[in-house]
Amino acid sequence: MCEYINAIGKKCKDVGLRFGYHNHSQEFQKVEGTTMLDGFLAKTDPENVFFEMDVYWAVMAGVSPVEYMKKYPGRFPMLHIKDKYEIGQSGMVGFKPIFRNMKTAGTESFTCIEVEDRSFESSREKVLDSLRLSKRYMEQFVI
Repeated sequence: MCEYINAIGKKCKDVGLRFGYHNHSQEFQKVEGTTMLDGFLAKTDPENVFFEMDVYWAVMAGVSPVEYMKKYPGRFPMLHIKDKYEIGQSGMVGFKPIFRNMKTAGTESFTCIEVEDRSFESSREKVLDSLRLSKRYMEQFVI
């Protein structure tokens, strides 16, 4: 798989594109004594493949996003910042340490304001309220 990902990344690089990999919780399962994500990080060329860590799915897998940021400095130019509910509301994800370690991770940008586990009544106002709540929480981290 790593050879395949590297080859795709190289082809993308050759035409001026960047190729990245976004994790979910299953990449933290162990295979042959290491996690799949550790294997991908160790066996892919940083020149060809970047990683966008989904911090919520890392936490759901029982690992610390910050530990991965420190273990693989510079390998996470993108982060997917999300929570089970609105960002910062579940208390599950330690966002402050994540944001403090973005430089170590090599983070250039992040995507956020995705609600993982909330059922809306298709009400535009409820969706907007959810977005506002996430936005208010994120405003404390404006860099």
